[in-house]
Amino acid sequence: MMKPTVDKVLKDVQLLSKRMRTREAFADELLNKVGALQSQLESMRVFQEETLEYEDIAKRAEKNPRKQLILCLAAENKQLEQLKMQNRTLETSLEEHELTLEMIMSKYREQISNLMRTNETERRMDHRNVSSNGVASQTDGERNQVDADTLGTPVATDERLAVMAAIAKEVAEQSEAYSAELEAELHRLNAENQALRELLAIETANSVSSSPAGAGVSTVNSNTAISSTTARETNGSATSKPGEEWAGVPIVFK
Repeated sequence: MMKPTVDKVLKDVQLLSKRMRTREAFADELLNKVGALQSQLESMRVFQEETLEYEDIAKRAEKNPRKQLILCLAAENKQLEQLKMQNRTLETSLEEHELTLEMIMSKYREQISNLMRTNETERRMDHRNVSSNGVASQTDGERNQVDADTLGTPVATDERLAVMAAIAKEVAEQSEAYSAELEAELHRLNAENQALRELLAIETANSVSSSPAGAGVSTVNSNTAISSTTARETNGSATSKPGEEWAGVPIVFK
């Protein structure tokens, strides 16, 4: 039975690393395609639901003087919900990446442990063979040759370990680059969220200030303003009942 050599183990490790990178790239490509399809289907479903809900809100707010404000806030509220959904998707992708990286590093540590055990076993066997041959019969020249080989073994082992360290460094750099890209994307989405929230507050303030019932109001509190205005309009009208126009309309004000 042929015993495995260090060179063979090193080649196997390099081949395994190449195969893992190839399969990882293929798996990432498939995941990206599946994610794109899921995003398209989800967008179509959400768009259909939003269209129906938007039409329902438009019908209910047809006769209300704040119709434009209500429709504007409803649309912007949907945009905020979409951004939250994208944030959750990115968080899920980041968790999957961390799990994949942990699996790769565990495989790498396992291969390094096997390599170190193999090196230790071969070193002991070589030392035992050299000792037995030296006790039996060896010339001075053969002893010098064995000593030279024994001194050369650590150098070769250091070179192989350096190759393994380079492979590990490459894998770590790729993982760090991907993590940095994901982190930058998360920061960008957070900035977009903040900008949209500020835009929503500005447009809400402008809409309420320009409406007939809100000309004397300087700050916006959407739920309180609409509730008080609806109460005043209900008290002044003898043909409508409280709550008829807003029955079933979701609260979109924050």
